[in-house]
Amino acid sequence: MKISASVCTLMIVVACGVLAAQQAGTLDGRPVTILSNDKLSLAIRSVGGAMVQLVMKDDASQLNPFEGLGHFVCVDGFGPVSKEEQAAGLPGHGEAHRVPWDMLSSGKKEGTLTVEFGAALPIVHENFRRKITLIDGESVVYVDSELESLLGFDRPINWGEHATIGGPFLEQGKTVTDMSAKRAMTRSYESEAVDPPDHHNLADSKEFAWPMAPTVGAAPVDVRIAPTITPVMDQTTSLMDKSRRLVYVTAFHPGRQALLLGVSLMKRRLTGEPAKPVRLLDRATGELVEFVTRPK
Repeated sequence: MKISASVCTLMIVVACGVLAAQQAGTLDGRPVTILSNDKLSLAIRSVGGAMVQLVMKDDASQLNPFEGLGHFVCVDGFGPVSKEEQAAGLPGHGEAHRVPWDMLSSGKKEGTLTVEFGAALPIVHENFRRKITLIDGESVVYVDSELESLLGFDRPINWGEHATIGGPFLEQGKTVTDMSAKRAMTRSYESEAVDPPDHHNLADSKEFAWPMAPTVGAAPVDVRIAPTITPVMDQTTSLMDKSRRLVYVTAFHPGRQALLLGVSLMKRRLTGEPAKPVRLLDRATGELVEFVTRPK
């Protein structure tokens, strides 16, 4: 039984006025695989597969939007685990970001680098595979992922693409994030369990039309702009535009003229059903902004 993930395109464009195509390295003292073309380089953790560094080669500042946690995959699970799951050894956000990622294949032909990774998830009896493609002349990272269940019966899965941007790309009051969303809702204080409650700027469990969210004081606020209030722990969930074949998330720093664009095409091969809408979770703390895309 197989469930295909998303075909996800990440693009970073930096307006500024050699590594080998693939090589081993270290970042923050931990091993990474560095993929590159003539435009950019991407560092991927050897354990957990997180994309932790994405930089343009012609950018003197080497601005990295993935500073901090980076972009990692939450499979099979998202968020905290239950007592029973914890007793079985399942970590928060699933196994995929904790296990070794083996390089299954690698090659470059006619200017196109393709590298495929695989991760075995023994607790949930699944195999995760991810193919990353870089094409010379393009500031784009193509990501195609697939999850295979080894069970003999169907069951729901929990899969999140957890992209986190951090400073200096993320700057309070300046960095703007946007997406192809329509309906949205603020998270309830009770479910978030944040103490003290005055760490919230957004209203408790209220629906809104993206991007103008209701605040504690009732006046709406444009949540696309990185908040200047700190500390703050607000989360929203948004339903992507169902009329679109492709959905997107952007993060833009106007002062640095830096743009990070994520495009996702969700596919489902298990039943042949059409793609479901994608929900996106945004948490703005003033230091990190997290985005998680999941099938509805």
